[in-house]
Amino acid sequence: MSVDWEARRVNDTTCELRNTGTELATGVTVARVGVEHDISPDRPQGASVPARHSVEFRIWFKLEQEPTPTELRVTWDGCTGPATVPIT
Repeated sequence: MSVDWEARRVNDTTCELRNTGTELATGVTVARVGVEHDISPDRPQGASVPARHSVEFRIWFKLEQEPTPTELRVTWDGCTGPATVPIT
């Protein structure tokens, strides 16, 4: 059994994080890579994501000041360290 992740951009401000593994992921928390203070209020924080299911959330950034996010940092209960997940 495992937890694996894929992330895709739904539109300019929305991202979908999918658990492509075979195990329920609990305590799922998402942050943007390289951003100290993430201002996305609906990003997963302690969420549960069943196998083959996903969560959608907004990714906020200031167009003039930040590049479009290309990856996420994901942690969950039982992981050995943050996973860096590319956004496709």
